[in-house]
Amino acid sequence: MKEFDINTVIHECENLMETKRFVFGTKFKDLNVYNIPLKYLSYNKNNGRIFLGVNEKEKEGINFNDLDNESFNEEIEQLIWKYDEQKNASTMQSIHDVGQLEIALVSENGIIIDGNRRFTCLRRLNRAHKDKKEFQYLKACIIRESKDITEKDIKKYELNVQFGREVQADYHLTDKVMSIYKLVKENVLSIEEIKTEMKLSVNKVHGFIQTAEM
Repeated sequence: MKEFDINTVIHECENLMETKRFVFGTKFKDLNVYNIPLKYLSYNKNNGRIFLGVNEKEKEGINFNDLDNESFNEEIEQLIWKYDEQKNASTMQSIHDVGQLEIALVSENGIIIDGNRRFTCLRRLNRAHKDKKEFQYLKACIIRESKDITEKDIKKYELNVQFGREVQADYHLTDKVMSIYKLVKENVLSIEEIKTEMKLSVNKVHGFIQTAEM
């Protein structure tokens, strides 16, 4: 899948003239809110919720890097939807009835950091109601890496969203364990950083890693 700089299409993203504050550990950032066309967005295949599903598809021979953006999104959408169809259906009905209430967060190359379920529901609503403008966009802020907010800060935020605070979905334990294992083994985050973001003991994080290795 070819990534692109969302700044090149920012003129197609409606600025809603409002801001939302996002907290990255001890840092915070007030970001502009946009209506971003769905066609410019893509899932994050490293999202912890779908770790095992992505792994299974890769074993079946799917190379996500070779897919165009829409084919990539179709594959991931199936995994997101099947993960909890009942909760997804409830979210989709809410967006249908009252619109998207929670603002999402995306990277500067259009990857969803927080808001995969909302993106999934809007994609499905857009296919069912192609003439309705409100289902053609994701209401989101764009986070850009900088000296203040680094790639690691963004990764820790994502981990916190998925696992650390009020968990928005009941993650399968195996997905959780394997996601943590991958972050540590690929030196994305340290055990200490994972402990802090997830509010776990060091022994608990070590236990997850040992379980994954077994």
